[in-house]
Amino acid sequence: MKKKICIIEDEKALQLLLNYELKSINYEVVQCEDGLEGLDMLRDNEFDLAIIDWMLPKLSGLDIVKLIRQEKKNLRIIMLTAKDNEMDIVEGLDSGADDYLTKPFSTRELKARINSLIRINSYSNLEVADIEINHDARLIKKNGQLIKTSKLEFDLIVYFINNKNKVLTRETIFNRFWKNDSDVGLRVVDNHIANIKRKFDLRNNIITKRGVGYIFVD
Repeated sequence: MKKKICIIEDEKALQLLLNYELKSINYEVVQCEDGLEGLDMLRDNEFDLAIIDWMLPKLSGLDIVKLIRQEKKNLRIIMLTAKDNEMDIVEGLDSGADDYLTKPFSTRELKARINSLIRINSYSNLEVADIEINHDARLIKKNGQLIKTSKLEFDLIVYFINNKNKVLTRETIFNRFWKNDSDVGLRVVDNHIANIKRKFDLRNNIITKRGVGYIFVD
């Protein structure tokens, strides 16, 4: 079955280029020209990945990412934009994007990043730090023993493993999982991470970067 990609981009020439390049490597492509149409498309359909421009008519790409990330945590998102300021890149990633590529860009690099993200999302089984994760069944085993997990615990561990060797700030983690919960503060991040470190014996794998956040190492 072909993997499905949603492209939300209002520049006609770039739409044609992306459509051609992605279909040439056997992806199914759906395109939207404005932010509201794109948000509705992502909400109403299942996609493996979305490529989203920042500057869009009706609703910005950044707002799309923030909204859809709360609803579809497993959707892979690449922001493709001319905004190349360091603070813009940080804001894009903190909003929930998995990757960020600035225009002008290499189509070869974009395709490599797409393939990498979709490959991560397609793993049926993943083994890291004596943990075996079955994405399809949403099961986790530690040293061969099945461990009962909540939805949040499962999603947190997968999030850390997918971002292995990358420092994640407490704010980034909070925005990914609790941004719409007005009743909690940043301390909820520390509490949940301390819990999964104990529960899955990951004290040597999830390392605290004092004053910054956390990093997962294998």
